[in-house]
Amino acid sequence: MNTQSVNLFHVYFGSLKNCIYNIPELETIIIAKQNQSTLKIIGVFSLRNVSFSDLAKHFPFQNVSVVEFGFMPYWDDLTFEMIPYETDPIFVRGIECELGDFKFPELSIT
Repeated sequence: MNTQSVNLFHVYFGSLKNCIYNIPELETIIIAKQNQSTLKIIGVFSLRNVSFSDLAKHFPFQNVSVVEFGFMPYWDDLTFEMIPYETDPIFVRGIECELGDFKFPELSIT
């Protein structure tokens, strides 16, 4: 099932609407948040294959020393270190109850 357009709808109108960065030279949109020197890349949507080094050259962020990914990075030109979770992650499928203020990440697929 191709859910990319559904995901983008929720990004544009959800809590990530101020985290969208268009890189027209690469025909790419990144969804990212910077917190001090840490950059969290939540998603990358591109019409072409883009290397991480090309993508990084166009980042509109400064003073980044740590990059975290909200997905498993797929670039051949990138090396990374997996850092263990401090707690066990939660995976949920088919919720049929009210969760109150609890919210899943915008790009999660259940």
